[in-house]
Amino acid sequence: MTPHFVSEVIAFFKAVILRSSVCIQASAENEEIGVAFMERAANAGDRSAMIYLAKAYESGIGLGINRFV
Repeated sequence: MTPHFVSEVIAFFKAVILRSSVCIQASAENEEIGVAFMERAANAGDRSAMIYLAKAYESGIGLGINRFV
């Protein structure tokens, strides 16, 4: 996966999140998918994703169900 592709995916999800008509059901599965995307973005060099994951691992909050501190 190229960093350019990851940047496009992140931009897409940011645009989706900003739309008020879109509502994503809060669930463990959706959180897991979101954290997996954050990990992919961080591995591709996205600074915001790195910071999010650092805070999540530090606090133990927002890691999904398959990750723990």
